[in-house]
Amino acid sequence: GYHLSNIVYNSLAVVAFYILVVMILTGLGVRGGIYAAGISGVLYALHPMHVESVSWIAGRTDILSGLFLYIAFIFHIKSMRQGWYLVVAVVMFYMSMLSKEVGVVFVLMVVGYDVVRGGKWGRGEVGRYVLYGVVLGLYLYIWGRGYENVPAVVGGGVVSGEGGGEGVLGYVGVLGVMMRSYMYYAWKMVWPYEFNAFISEVPGGEWLEVMGLVVVVVMVAGYWLWRRGERVVLYGMCWMVLALGPGVLVSVMSISSTALAERYMYIGLGGYALVCGYVFWRGIELESIRVWVLMVMVVVMGSYLAFDAQRQLVWRNDLTFWKAASEINSTDALPHSNLGVALSNSGYKKEAILEYKLALSPTLKDTDRGRSGTAINLGIIYMDEGSYEQAEKWFLLAHEYDKNYGKALYHLGLINYIKAEVTGNQNSYQIAEYYLIETLKRYRSYAKANLLLAEIYLILGDTDSAKNQAKIAIKRGLSGTLKQQALKILHVDDKPGN
Repeated sequence: GYHLSNIVYNSLAVVAFYILVVMILTGLGVRGGIYAAGISGVLYALHPMHVESVSWIAGRTDILSGLFLYIAFIFHIKSMRQGWYLVVAVVMFYMSMLSKEVGVVFVLMVVGYDVVRGGKWGRGEVGRYVLYGVVLGLYLYIWGRGYENVPAVVGGGVVSGEGGGEGVLGYVGVLGVMMRSYMYYAWKMVWPYEFNAFISEVPGGEWLEVMGLVVVVVMVAGYWLWRRGERVVLYGMCWMVLALGPGVLVSVMSISSTALAERYMYIGLGGYALVCGYVFWRGIELESIRVWVLMVMVVVMGSYLAFDAQRQLVWRNDLTFWKAASEINSTDALPHSNLGVALSNSGYKKEAILEYKLALSPTLKDTDRGRSGTAINLGIIYMDEGSYEQAEKWFLLAHEYDKNYGKALYHLGLINYIKAEVTGNQNSYQIAEYYLIETLKRYRSYAKANLLLAEIYLILGDTDSAKNQAKIAIKRGLSGTLKQQALKILHVDDKPGN
């Protein structure tokens, strides 16, 4: 299944990362780079923040993007001696971006490496960057054409709500969210023993107090490392900042229900593992502290492995995962709503109802669209049990939460269709027709709404309209038994009442 394939892809990414670190350390003149890279590879493979990427099918995009980026980086370095390797680097770079947008950081990562390495800047080097820039521009053009709207960064687009000000205040709010996001990810790299797969807001409070100090310390440390010639640590820090950038932007723009996520750290952790492996190796080289360094390494790696196993138990299935998420995020509605879905799918209907009602509590944080979705799921349970009045009540509440949500309108059409079938009340068919037409005004490609309209028109004797809706439903992607229903309507004789 997908879990096995994720394990395979992650294993390949770890191997590619190890080879890349060997080449980076060699390029930066580190003695014993193969051993330092080995330590980095083990740390990268075992880091507990990778569990989400490997265990969740949605995390596959991060793994594949990382895998292709590491391969592209390897062949970028090799192309410095044999130019034709650049073709492979470009192809892998493009594959990394196709896997996930975070792949765009490849260009900055290789430029940063070449700067830290102190390489020559001749025509060949400039030509590489121009070629990478062309590929990046092509990708951004194609990517941009795939989206009709780009979320606003300032003026209501910030998840935490701090960037909603005007002018300078808006940008200050955005900067604050970005810096706290970096602080959060940096802490998770160092202390990966507290898991939370659902973080709706960027942490505040204590993060604000240490943010300014940490920024100053990092800037001073970077300058000091540069002056001392510690290029590995400096480049590792650059790697982390660059690779975490796209994940930080997610926290700024309202494009995800989770402001921060462990899987966004997949590539950024490579920089952290590079630095740790190098520092551990430097410590091992010093005979006076070698034993202590080895003991620390064993403890760190052992703790990583233990927490990997513990976290994997949480990711065992939807029920265990959302139960843990709802316990950690007790004030957020979405984990409770998703736990309700998991309970319902597992046959625990009564428990699901309680969880849905808890999610709709006004004390829990949620959007109008989120509350509407929860009310719909609650109505579906009652509808499946034959409690049609209760189902309609919740579908109406869903519509009240968000009057433009087509899914709520569709279910109001569906429940009125069922009521008409049960009671024989023709007026309910007309009410269902109204709601389904309103659904299609909002969602033009809602094929199930077209099919249900076709069924209603067929019952009401409007065969032409029924066949027309059936054709549209098939065109919009019906499959399986639903497609067979639509085809059956198309073959009905053109007679009133059929």
